[in-house]
Amino acid sequence: MLASPGFDFEYGPALGEASEFLRASNATRFLLLGEPLKSRPGLPDGFEDVHECRHVQASEAQLPTGIYRFRLEDGCAVMLVTVGVAPGRPERGDRAADGSSSLGYGAEVIASSEVEAARAAKDNFECQ
Repeated sequence: MLASPGFDFEYGPALGEASEFLRASNATRFLLLGEPLKSRPGLPDGFEDVHECRHVQASEAQLPTGIYRFRLEDGCAVMLVTVGVAPGRPERGDRAADGSSSLGYGAEVIASSEVEAARAAKDNFECQ
């Protein structure tokens, strides 16, 4: 499942597709929530082209593992969750007029206090 920037949000469960997904999304933000990928250097190819990158160490997340993309006012954000609950089914769509989505998880994590703390601390890595 490759990223489809025409949609407001997208989720895919296949961590092995992270590099292709990140490249196709033209992301301005990237968040790795959990442990680095097993491949070297532990990040998907293309992360170095993203303006703002963060890594939040987590032993467990309350989100399905997988790859998330959200269209934001200033571009797209991609979140890679490597530690979480069992992967869900692929999903994509658009927000409703009230800003809600059928995805039901993920978008709020981009702006959560945990992520804000990571931004403030410039946790673990930062894109140049």
